Amino acid sequence: MRRYPVALSMAALSLIPLAGCTADGTSSKTAPSAVSSSSPTPSPPTTPIPATTPTTTPATAPPTTPPTDPCMAAGTVNSTPPPAWTAAARPPAGMRWVAGEHGLVVGMLFADPLKSAQDNKILWIVKLPRDGAPLQMRATLFGTRDSFALTPVPPDSGPGEIYPSMVPVPTPGCWILTMAWNGHQDSVA
Repeated sequence: MRRYPVALSMAALSLIPLAGCTADGTSSKTAPSAVSSSSPTPSPPTTPIPATTPTTTPATAPPTTPPTDPCMAAGTVNSTPPPAWTAAARPPAGMRWVAGEHGLVVGMLFADPLKSAQDNKILWIVKLPRDGAPLQMRATLFGTRDSFALTPVPPDSGPGEIYPSMVPVPTPGCWILTMAWNGHQDSVA
């Protein structure tokens, strides 16, 4: 397994965020209209997903080691075969992939590095049953309040527990992707 900076237009859950950074795209195309742009009061996804809440340390607290920037800490793109539990989905052989922080999701990358301002095809394979629930995703630019909800991915594909998706982000940077399906959550790097 080799570690690379992940050029993904996605990243992490609010509980233990991981992230990837997009490469600067060559296309001048903007993000599709199916994706709502950032706004002060973004519309919530169909299934509630917990929001990341910044924490502060009281002035009297002793200094601590600063938290690791998820964009710098994340970035493992795997070139080895994906976990055995993905076999039912028949992932393409030799394709590079990213794994969920909690081991519940794998993203098969159809392009590496992924680009901003372009649709990036990613096949999400989930370990726990979807049971007819769509995949909800929300992207947030790390360190900002810029965020948008991606169009929910319907559970209408097979074999296995898969969600084929197009993941666009409007600008290069480290994007945090919150993912939830059927009451389950995981983060991807």
